Amino acid sequence: MPKKSGGGIYSRYGTLNATFITVAKNNAPEVSGIYSIASSDRVKIKNSIIVDNTGGSNCYGGITALGVNFAGDTSCGSGFRLASPYHLKLQPLANNGGPTQTHALDSGSVAIDAVTDCTDLNGKPVTTDQRGAPRPQGTSCDAGAFEFGK
Repeated sequence: MPKKSGGGIYSRYGTLNATFITVAKNNAPEVSGIYSIASSDRVKIKNSIIVDNTGGSNCYGGITALGVNFAGDTSCGSGFRLASPYHLKLQPLANNGGPTQTHALDSGSVAIDAVTDCTDLNGKPVTTDQRGAPRPQGTSCDAGAFEFGK
């Protein structure tokens, strides 16, 4: 567990560009999701989920949100839609295929088909999720690292 902040991501002065990520169920006493002490133009998050991190707020610092993002509290800023874990319906971290564990989306999640711009921060199409599964599998892409599908 981190000493005080950055249970999911700790960014200090560097550049952080992240698309289609899920930062969930981390723990730190002060900031449990994403902690950044860089200026907002150095941390960019797009089409992501930051929710259900415990011990402190989900976010701290300058974060530029692009696309469709969901957060469990208002600490991430105005570019995030407020959504509870209940509405996001994230499953526990598990082996859902692919090289790393993921938080799968359950049927009925507000993140499913929420993203119409399925591109990264450079405008290039994002065609797979964290597991390597095709993206999109519905009418649009899902926010976060996991693409719900068949």
